[in-house]
Amino acid sequence: MSILMKVLEKTGLYVATASNVAPGEKPPAQVQITTTRVISIRELLGPQPETVTGPKGFQATAEDVYAAAKIKAPAHGWTVERFRELAKKPLYKDMSPENRQKALLAELATAAVPSEEIVADGMRKDQALDAYENFLVQRLAQSKKESADRKAKLQAELAAVDEAGKKTEAEFEAWRKAKQAREKELAESLAPLMADGKISLS
Repeated sequence: MSILMKVLEKTGLYVATASNVAPGEKPPAQVQITTTRVISIRELLGPQPETVTGPKGFQATAEDVYAAAKIKAPAHGWTVERFRELAKKPLYKDMSPENRQKALLAELATAAVPSEEIVADGMRKDQALDAYENFLVQRLAQSKKESADRKAKLQAELAAVDEAGKKTEAEFEAWRKAKQAREKELAESLAPLMADGKISLS
């Protein structure tokens, strides 16, 4: 489970919406939040996605994971990434955390975008990344097992090669000893016919 999930499960998810900003108006620095409601993570996300898999393995990008999890951008076009870019604007840099939250919620209200949909988008993507990590953990474990099995097989083959080499060397030594013994027999047999290392003819 990700840190994000742990925090939200521990504290609860509080989603506020602004009600005093007319459509098309630029949100002021401070917005009065009049509605607050609590939404559980299960309610926010709906059915849990299945384990994410994909053909790119360890080279998969976050976008690849989102695509494999079939996470699509909402019809209004507001994703957690777009909201992040909005929150990074200099306009909100020097605001207090409370006023910054209110102003950003007002921006979403002006665009008629429910803030909980932004949170849900981020949570789904976080879950997809966690699920894909679990898939990669299993894939890594399988890869390690296959590598260990292959290594053991190669070591067994190498041991067999070494054993075959030792056997060949032992057979050669045995043949050489037999050769030396035969040469000795030949020398002993020819000794009566040879004088000073030469064969004597009579």
